[in-house]
Amino acid sequence: MNRTHELALGILKEAGAVDYQHGLGLSQIWKIAWDRRQLSGFVPTKQGLSGRLSELTGLGMVKTQSHVQLVDEASMQFRAERQPRWFLAQ
Repeated sequence: MNRTHELALGILKEAGAVDYQHGLGLSQIWKIAWDRRQLSGFVPTKQGLSGRLSELTGLGMVKTQSHVQLVDEASMQFRAERQPRWFLAQ
């Protein structure tokens, strides 16, 4: 794991992001990383952070979930109601 993986995991752990309800959006995670730039000495891009979160998901360490709403039952059209949230896997 590199420092961006560790940063993302640390942010989720400190925030208590253990389920969807307590999870954080990508912008929230990036904002916390930005606020910590003095301590860590770097800030990953949002895309870089998203990529590392996806890799952590593949490793089974992090989960992501979107909230989806049915907007038209006849055509079975769905729409994402909110941005995906990231949280630690149990």
